[in-house]
Amino acid sequence: RTLREALKDLENLDGTDFGPSNAFYPLANQCYSAKVAEFEYKVCPFKDAKQDSTQLGKFAKWDGTDVMLFENGAKCWNGPKRSLKLTWECGSTDELIS
Repeated sequence: RTLREALKDLENLDGTDFGPSNAFYPLANQCYSAKVAEFEYKVCPFKDAKQDSTQLGKFAKWDGTDVMLFENGAKCWNGPKRSLKLTWECGSTDELIS
């Protein structure tokens, strides 16, 4: 990883809302994945969320202090664009659960 790449990552996060007192900032460059049924979900807080290769949305805003909203995902074949609501819970490990 180059210094230029690190700088670009920081620039992309400029102005991002990391929650109350920037509590969620340590998660800025993390990604979490989980297999649920036949699908592989991957969430990168403050970036995007996917179900397999399908875009579920990009981080848009907070809904309260512990719920992240991801919006403007891939359009469903017969309906609206996909979206995701992610609720954070404190735990002993960092993991994505269904």
